[in-house]
Amino acid sequence: MKISRVLFRMAVIGALAGGVHANAQSPQTGSKSISDGTSEVADSPPAIPGRLISDRSAQQLDDSSTESAPAVEAEPKMLSLLPGTKVLSDTPATIGDESEEISVPSTLVAWPANEDGQDVAGTAPEAPPAPSDATTDACSGTGISSNCDSVLGGTSLLGRHRSALAGSSCNETYYWLDAEALLWFGDNLNAPPLVNTAAAGIVPLTGNQGVTQAFGGDNGIDTGLMPGYRFTFGTWLDSCRTVGVSGRVYGLFSGSSTFSQASTGGTSIGIPYIDYNSGLDAVYDIAYATGGVTHWEGDVTASNSLSMVGAEALGNFLVAGDQSHRITLLGGYGFNRLDNDLSIESFRINRLTGDLIPDGTTFDVSDNFSTSNTFHGGILGLQSDFRRGRFTIGSLAKVGFGNMHQLVNIAGSSTIVDGNTGAVTNLNSGVLAQPSNSGIVERDRFAFMPELGVKMGYDIRRNLQFTVGYTFLFWSDVALAGDQVNTMVDLLQQTNNPSLQFKESGYWMQGIDLGVTYRF
Repeated sequence: MKISRVLFRMAVIGALAGGVHANAQSPQTGSKSISDGTSEVADSPPAIPGRLISDRSAQQLDDSSTESAPAVEAEPKMLSLLPGTKVLSDTPATIGDESEEISVPSTLVAWPANEDGQDVAGTAPEAPPAPSDATTDACSGTGISSNCDSVLGGTSLLGRHRSALAGSSCNETYYWLDAEALLWFGDNLNAPPLVNTAAAGIVPLTGNQGVTQAFGGDNGIDTGLMPGYRFTFGTWLDSCRTVGVSGRVYGLFSGSSTFSQASTGGTSIGIPYIDYNSGLDAVYDIAYATGGVTHWEGDVTASNSLSMVGAEALGNFLVAGDQSHRITLLGGYGFNRLDNDLSIESFRINRLTGDLIPDGTTFDVSDNFSTSNTFHGGILGLQSDFRRGRFTIGSLAKVGFGNMHQLVNIAGSSTIVDGNTGAVTNLNSGVLAQPSNSGIVERDRFAFMPELGVKMGYDIRRNLQFTVGYTFLFWSDVALAGDQVNTMVDLLQQTNNPSLQFKESGYWMQGIDLGVTYRF
């Protein structure tokens, strides 16, 4: 009986060892459990891929006698269901019948191994391949779902950033065209008093009681509202809209300020100046009467005009942004020209009998001061756009830096017709523009042209937007007409006065911009 039991146990151990060895050679979809208590074999659930089984076990045989056979321990075997993986069993489990037990492994530990079976400690398992239907970012080439309205296709100059935004396409719009009407005004232009008026009998000298500075003077010259235009057009050069080119042309129609008045003596009118020889205030009378006697009658028209044109060619480089916010770096070339013209046209007739001037002699006098400022230089700036639904808010900050070519042209003329003989005399001098300061002079200066702007837009249709904005533009060094007037005058031209005074100053403009934007 004991011999039969020993033979039965040895048969069971041999079958168990052979089955485990077979599993090591050819992994099965399930594992077998053996129990002496029930004498039955049951299929266990299919093995999960990556589960590892070891046949290292402790075997112990004995029979009912007090003698016990020495324990037999099989050499451990490394089994793996996946190539390149070693396993070691840990805690044994037992299968026993009565007092006899057979030990089998229950806890398994897997270690990575190379093809030669050597452990590779600390090496993470290789990541599984990406699904075959993964979406590739069209702008960055990565496997992250994104679109061109993410940040630079996932890359920006300020750092890497990504936003998976649905519902957009890399091919939304490549071109844009902005057409705007400008309603701007500028700072008052500096100028000395150019025309004074006063009540009858009051000499219109600057500083006299009751004298009004009708044109120029302490308040300068108001240019008034200046209408203009601005067209911006551009295109993106890549499908992700990160690099583009744009151009802009803009200008203001001539804004003018004019004063005109005629008088037979009831109102005193004159062009004030300082007599160089005496250093005292003086006036060139156009209309004046005193004690009921008219000395001069005539009229005057003083006018000022200011105009501006400009053009730009820029590169556009997306710095950062997403579907709702984009920041673009601007860089390129800029041109600008600011022209200012100032003129005083006067006509007077001598009505005083008994002086050295024949009665009825006429004087037609013109004083003209013109300046032109032409800028060529580089431009650098940032443009930002924020979108929320149909609304957008944009901002612009840029500065031009380069050469400002300043030109000043001063000319005076007089036509005198003798009241007795009708003889005509033409002179190349006026009142403030004399031969001593007349002519054309020019020079170059380094200058800056900062520009700031904000704009709000509303989408009327998908690609059509109405905009309203504000712009501030500044010139650091420009020659303006009023600054070139020198009131220290020697009418007899016995000295070199008035002398040319080439002055420059800063100037600004600002205003409202109304426009439409079309993108396609």
